[in-house]
Amino acid sequence: EGLTSVGLLVVLNIHTSSGGWCCSHSDGEGLWHTEAYPEEAWLDGLALVTERYRGNALVAGFDLRNEVRRAAGRDPVWGGGDADSDWAAAAVRGAEAVLRANEDMLIFISGLDYSMYLCGVPETPVHVQVPALQGRVVYTTHEYSWYHSDLGVTRMLAPLVAWAYLSAVACALVLTALLRARRAQRRACLRRREASAPDVEKAAAPPALRRPLLSGGCGR
Repeated sequence: EGLTSVGLLVVLNIHTSSGGWCCSHSDGEGLWHTEAYPEEAWLDGLALVTERYRGNALVAGFDLRNEVRRAAGRDPVWGGGDADSDWAAAAVRGAEAVLRANEDMLIFISGLDYSMYLCGVPETPVHVQVPALQGRVVYTTHEYSWYHSDLGVTRMLAPLVAWAYLSAVACALVLTALLRARRAQRRACLRRREASAPDVEKAAAPPALRRPLLSGGCGR
């Protein structure tokens, strides 16, 4: 709330299930589920935090899990249907938990292996296949010099390419989030106005007077 009170958009994020430093191959937190916190706990947490900020239109999205990677001897994959390793299917379940709590949220989905790879998305594009996710998914990818230390010239050019790409993505994201926040604010304003107006007054007013006004954050 301290961030949104000064007009900043906020994206919620789950880095780990247990408290601690993120991220490594040995921390046991690479998947969206752990022995101590199974998938049900992850889904419940997504819904709980989303509901907490439902009334704040500048809380614009939820990053379902940071840097999905190998854990407990298991490698996550994109597709395949295995409940414990199919991150694409799990991301859909996580997104549905978020959207049940707040239908206006953007959904951020990490790539595989420290969020380095989104290679499986063209084959299994959940942002297209799942109607509820259409128009609201943002895939996230990271780049680390230590991961691709042998790429030579490509490594030197990567920051420039990444900067140009991420700048374009950031602009699109901010515009989308602002539009969604505005839409959510308008709906909330209209609900408050309808709840406060007497039923008799609503019935008696001519249609032109029942249109929302432009004050108080409501649009046309």
